Amino acid sequence: TPNDLFFIEKGKVKTYKVNYDGKELITGMHHDGDFLGYVPLLEEKPYYDNAEVIEDARIKIIPKADFLELLYS
Repeated sequence: TPNDLFFIEKGKVKTYKVNYDGKELITGMHHDGDFLGYVPLLEEKPYYDNAEVIEDARIKIIPKADFLELLYS
């Protein structure tokens, strides 16, 4: 299950899924100020997308406990 939330401070990241033939399906393009992985974090289910940096990026990792504390306070 997920332990962290990801915040894109700067850059571009694509999220995608891979099918059984190895083909990619892009599920999202994310940029400055976007969060990644919050739905699986809240549902306590595995991440369902892969992520790849496509432009130089600076990404902050927010621990699950810190995120939940801020969310519920």
